[in-house]
Amino acid sequence: MEIPESDKFRTVFYEHYPVVRRKLAALVRDEAAADDLAQDVFLRLYRNPPDDPNALGAWLHRVLTRIGYDYLTQKARERRLQNKQELLVSAEAGPLPAKRPCSASWTRRMCGLGWTACPRETGKRCCCATRATATLKLPAKSG
Repeated sequence: MEIPESDKFRTVFYEHYPVVRRKLAALVRDEAAADDLAQDVFLRLYRNPPDDPNALGAWLHRVLTRIGYDYLTQKARERRLQNKQELLVSAEAGPLPAKRPCSASWTRRMCGLGWTACPRETGKRCCCATRATATLKLPAKSG
């Protein structure tokens, strides 16, 4: 496929944009981000169209999937960095509160590995050991 002419590109855009945007919205679960990412998909189409015009739908799907997963990876990286910074700030603020063991269901929910022991007690490390347990203040058990 050669460099798209504006009329051809406009036709392709109006035909495929709703589907691309809907798939991205379902993947990233953020409407504003889906709009931006859909524009990025069509910008890539304009700059570097597929060789086979018959495979345009598959090409768009592959590109939108890659862009969506790249976006999710970037957001996860930003959350990890923010959590790490919060841990550093809380460590500078003073000692952590007395450690109480996490419930087994909370630990499974946080790290998704199915551990039944609290990682703070056993020394095991998982996502909840690095993210939430340092700043988590569990309510006291009544009774």
